[in-house]
Amino acid sequence: VTAIEVDTATYQIKGTASGGDGSGIAEVEVNVNGAGWQLATGTASWTYNAPLTIGPNTVLVRARNLASTLSAEVPVPTITRIDGHRPVISVDPPEVYLVVGATVPDALEGVAATDEQDGDLPGDAIAVSGDTVDTETEGDCIVFYDVTDSDGNAALQQQRVYRVARAIASVGDCKSV
Repeated sequence: VTAIEVDTATYQIKGTASGGDGSGIAEVEVNVNGAGWQLATGTASWTYNAPLTIGPNTVLVRARNLASTLSAEVPVPTITRIDGHRPVISVDPPEVYLVVGATVPDALEGVAATDEQDGDLPGDAIAVSGDTVDTETEGDCIVFYDVTDSDGNAALQQQRVYRVARAIASVGDCKSV
């Protein structure tokens, strides 16, 4: 195995160790990304749940025999954690009602995008496409919103419908007569 790709925050590394001099294994240690040596579970047959950061992770393993002699540090194939989470776009409100002749509001008003890794994405990262909102003509115009995070994960496309009419009726409190 030359490389491993995962989309989880931890990865279980397994291995076997032998004392070489017949004295047996006292402990196995694992170092992930230079963060310091941590004890694995087990000795001759061992496991370790390695915490991973997004991107490539370097892992080294060493063993100490019962005579307290440390082995050479053995590299594990690079474990690359990919970001498998797509960003999320919110559009509020999803429908906008306009009277013929009204000023068209900013298409990004009430639109936000967030990502688990990148946090809040800036408005200029959100691509706007679809219909041009024409307030001189009655009808519906649909505007689409797309965004991609720093790892190339695309959000599910969202939309807003602009409804242009000569008059917009509103419903107030209804009372029976």
